Amino acid sequence: MTKMKSVATAAFVAAGLLAGAAQAAPTLLGTFDRNYGNIDGQINPMSQGAGSCDVMGANAVTVRSAENCQRFHDAFNFGSIMGGVSAITSFVLTIDFSGARGETAWWGGQEAWTVRPAASPVVGSAQTGTFALMGASGPQSWTFDSTLDVFNQIVATNSFTYWMARQGGGGVMSFDLNSARLEVFGTMQQGGGTVSSPGTLALAGLAIFGLLVPGARQHVLVKHRKDRNEALGKLAQTYQARLNS
Repeated sequence: MTKMKSVATAAFVAAGLLAGAAQAAPTLLGTFDRNYGNIDGQINPMSQGAGSCDVMGANAVTVRSAENCQRFHDAFNFGSIMGGVSAITSFVLTIDFSGARGETAWWGGQEAWTVRPAASPVVGSAQTGTFALMGASGPQSWTFDSTLDVFNQIVATNSFTYWMARQGGGGVMSFDLNSARLEVFGTMQQGGGTVSSPGTLALAGLAIFGLLVPGARQHVLVKHRKDRNEALGKLAQTYQARLNS
């Protein structure tokens, strides 16, 4: 009965651990890089072209904000990693920049920029002013999850767009944007269920082993005692036979 109870307990614990794997911590699904510049191997942002006041350099784009200028924007298409994905849980955007606090408007206003996540070049988050560039230079990272107002739209289109918005200063303000990186986090599925992480499976195995081994060890000890008693009994019989002969 004790052994059966141990087996049942082990199965119950393992089932609980494996069920919990369905809510395992999200993992990094993919990383996408945009390195700006006009030399070989570098790229232009999507907004570069007619109406843009931004200036391309060898290894950066100078983002400029002025009246009648096309707003800077660029996008990461992450559709290539969506096969077998159960859910997207968050994005981490990192940009490398410099010169973001070097100008002051004629009336004394300080230059200030923010990243504005968007679902497209024309549909941006209304949570403006939240994701500010905190210094004159980077890199700097921001995490966007389901609390972002355009999160579901971004996931639905498999495309993360970001704008650069000036929040302070006046006249023409600018900074150099060297590169941007997007990291996509989420969970995967396989065969209709969430894939259990190797660590979770190993933990379930250890739980079963840890619960069953004590019973196995007890079984070995009992067998050892039985064998020892049988050997002592045979020895006593042999000794008695010699005394009677």
